[in-house]
Amino acid sequence: MPVHANAPLPPDSPLPEPLAATPYSAPAWLPGGHLQTIYTSLFIRVPEVTYRRERLELDDGDFLDFDWVDGRPGQPVVVLFHGLEGDSDSHYARDLMASVRQQGWSGVVAHFRGCSGEDNRLPRAYFAGDSAEIERMLRHVKAQHPDAPLYAVGVSLGGNAL
Repeated sequence: MPVHANAPLPPDSPLPEPLAATPYSAPAWLPGGHLQTIYTSLFIRVPEVTYRRERLELDDGDFLDFDWVDGRPGQPVVVLFHGLEGDSDSHYARDLMASVRQQGWSGVVAHFRGCSGEDNRLPRAYFAGDSAEIERMLRHVKAQHPDAPLYAVGVSLGGNAL
């Protein structure tokens, strides 16, 4: 049964537990987002992740690539939409996919066109407002795991697109 964003939940539906929001305080020796970004890129080890590449051929003659980590059947699936010029090797993608795999879930990095390490066939760029491309990717992932809960995560441009 499809659920629309504004539709109320049926009265007998279990409600998910809310995410616990805790305030963040930067360490005194590492204030500010710029320094934190530089520090983590230089000193924090990011786990290695082995992906299974899937290519979706599109009706327009182009393709989309998906990099999967396979979990246990029936477990949730996490879809990551990367940031500008990101990909499945980005530190945040590897970290998230390693965590997903550790939980026994499946995860996939849905590459925007031209971001999977191979040039696309058409001169079509991706952009944050391309909701049709996001929908196409989500529908494809859901078709692969029709009975599994689906969670989507976006980083930077990927978050805006989502």
